[in-house]
Amino acid sequence: MRIVTLISFVLLGVVSSSTETDIVVNSFHRFSRAATCCSDIESKCATACVGQKCELKCGGKCGADKTQLTQCGPYTCSSVTKQCSSPDICSPASAPGTVVDGPPLDTLFTESGIVPDFLDTAPEKLITASWDSGLKLSSTNQTVDTGDILHAPSVTFSGSYSSLYTIMIVDFGQNYDGANIVHWMVSNVPHSGDISSGDENIEYLPPFSMEVNPAVPEIVNTGDAGIDQTAILAFRQPGQITVEENLTGCNQAAIFGRRIDVSSLITKYNLSGPEAGNLFWTKYSDATDELLCYSTKCTGTPFPFPIPGLTDQPECSQ
Repeated sequence: MRIVTLISFVLLGVVSSSTETDIVVNSFHRFSRAATCCSDIESKCATACVGQKCELKCGGKCGADKTQLTQCGPYTCSSVTKQCSSPDICSPASAPGTVVDGPPLDTLFTESGIVPDFLDTAPEKLITASWDSGLKLSSTNQTVDTGDILHAPSVTFSGSYSSLYTIMIVDFGQNYDGANIVHWMVSNVPHSGDISSGDENIEYLPPFSMEVNPAVPEIVNTGDAGIDQTAILAFRQPGQITVEENLTGCNQAAIFGRRIDVSSLITKYNLSGPEAGNLFWTKYSDATDELLCYSTKCTGTPFPFPIPGLTDQPECSQ
């Protein structure tokens, strides 16, 4: 039986039929670059092939413009994951990104330098975050690929009944005189964690990171190493709040305006906590390049500096 899986982040797509492909995985999102989006399809195939027969073939189309899509694959499941099934493998594979342990929150937030440099206290309760790529962070201290977190997650945590919360995702690995990068902010979220019931104040921008050699400058190939410590946080509000910050769209303010002192937001809106949180690390990947291209396009200047073959591409300009 032919399996069809559609993964669409921003634009709606239509799965095309192919006699040579058993699993079709399309990826259409505003951060796509034709030169690298096939790696996104390959990554999604690795997820889709988990538990499937190793001889099945997976492929699909990707891109930011549905009229100019790139065909990727097909790849055999055995070439993209070791968690496909064969006659010799009968046990079910774990969902990608799902683990059962990790360092305590207070230890992790202190050792990573977040407490007391940027926050007074660490969260006491754990937030679980799930992305539509299949990635699920149910414990702490994981390293993730930006390609798996391109769309805003759903979150669950144990909140106080009848209380409202502000949810933030903050890159604490970037320090601009005490300010960090706020990748997402949603206020007036009920204790259930239902994001759709809240108010998105800072539009979701996928967390990404890279290590720069300032002497050249150039981006350092850091492999699978985690680079920036990034936290998902839930702050309890005193009641319904009206947030003045409003960052959305592709423009300079929506990129550079994310450099915010989180402690100033806590004071400004009388937030308590964080009551719940999680911490993960982002690594450099092809998806990082896509976000550098997107940031270059939005700011109108090479981001973070001119990178031949990347920031000078047509899709990286307005």
